[in-house]
Amino acid sequence: MKKSLLTTALLILSAAAIVLAQGTPEAARYDAQVKGKGCDKTFTWTSSTAAPSAALVSYVQTKYKVKLVGYNAPGCNVFWGDSVPLSGGIIGAINSKECGLCDGKIEIAVKPCGRDLPQNDDYAVRIGGTQIATGRIWASTPTAKTLVIPIPAAKLRAALCNTHGQPPTIDVFVEDDATVSSMKVTLKY
Repeated sequence: MKKSLLTTALLILSAAAIVLAQGTPEAARYDAQVKGKGCDKTFTWTSSTAAPSAALVSYVQTKYKVKLVGYNAPGCNVFWGDSVPLSGGIIGAINSKECGLCDGKIEIAVKPCGRDLPQNDDYAVRIGGTQIATGRIWASTPTAKTLVIPIPAAKLRAALCNTHGQPPTIDVFVEDDATVSSMKVTLKY
């Protein structure tokens, strides 16, 4: 009896060692997304010509009762917006079983319009109707700068993975007392 218990225990330990050595699909996905393995590809999108999606235009018009303006639009009290169409290898990463998205960032070149109250202006990033990032443009005295918005992997995966086919666009808008001259989106996968 003692010998069979010892044999059973050894078999269980051996099986556990094999699983630990090989890993599980969940462990492999965690390694790729958190430790950087497999995150060696980059999707980069840069623009200075605005093409907001219909969803972004509708959202801003409904919520704020304003129209969006494009890059380098003069004046205060206008909202800027643009949308990022996803294409190329990142579509495969989004639609794969593992959903190999890592992290990302959005860089927006902004400057105050010159008057009014730019200190209370916000930005927002939306994907498929879900807001994934928001915040103030200026924490103190408004000056021209590049606003860097980090997008954590968990939020990207929650918004983009399992969209079955063409994923939604990444929509970005900036409130009313800032002039935007360019935007760059970088996603790692």
